[in-house]
Amino acid sequence: MIRVVRNQLFPYRRDVPQELVGYGLFIDVDAPWRGHLTHRLDIDAPESADPLCCYRRTVIFYEQPLRVEEDGNWAEYGRVETAVMLDDVIETEHGVYLVHSGKVRWCGDHWGMVWRLRRVEEAVPA
Repeated sequence: MIRVVRNQLFPYRRDVPQELVGYGLFIDVDAPWRGHLTHRLDIDAPESADPLCCYRRTVIFYEQPLRVEEDGNWAEYGRVETAVMLDDVIETEHGVYLVHSGKVRWCGDHWGMVWRLRRVEEAVPA
């Protein structure tokens, strides 16, 4: 089970708690206080796209080379909203983690998001 329980910066966030389905969790065996949360981004943008994370939850995929459209905006392949955002507190069977950074990566045939986690509470044995 992986779920977002709250956000430290935005305590009024409405969509929590939220179960994260389809996410991968990787905890470092040698350093269990850190980990990664991964998921596939649902967008059909080529590897040449230039992703930009903005508005805390939005990833915009700009065309490369950059091209300005008639309205003055940069041409883009599309945008994706992520369920996870910076400063989210994630509860797992391994403990409670804080999301402290994220990165968009090309994963061979699709775009994916990798969130870095830092443990804030250890798991309580059942």
